Amino acid sequence: MMQEMMQDFVRGGVQQIPTAVLWNMPKGGPLPTPPKVRQQKGVTVEIVISEGKVTRSRGEINTPQALRARSIANYLPRPELLRDATIVHDQDEKTTSIRFETNAGPVRVMLPMESGFEFQVIHDSETGPRILGPIKGASLPARVVAFRISEFLRTRGLK
Repeated sequence: MMQEMMQDFVRGGVQQIPTAVLWNMPKGGPLPTPPKVRQQKGVTVEIVISEGKVTRSRGEINTPQALRARSIANYLPRPELLRDATIVHDQDEKTTSIRFETNAGPVRVMLPMESGFEFQVIHDSETGPRILGPIKGASLPARVVAFRISEFLRTRGLK
């Protein structure tokens, strides 16, 4: 008897879920509008190195590497990374990187030159550049690469 009462109670509760819990609206009614999501402002600082001179980017550079660097930087998950990120286009070496000011000094994440290669994390110290390690995933979406960069810097105590 008690078991039958519990089953009836549960059936009644499950039948009420679509109208009471989910959006609290009658069946067949219009869907409510989703809440507005705050958009995060992206990276706006870009530096160009040409003929050994460092200048701010005046125009937008539209190389595939530049577009990829912007999209990765805009998906950085932590505000301190997004705030400190600078995109560096080295036209002398034909490279693009995302530069971060860290506890140990400036660190650059070099974008792969071609598909199939890895991102390289380089620490620019007083004694010269030193490779800290690779980040795999050149063919992954920008959001995943941004997360991997964030975790790489976090787990090594850099950011």
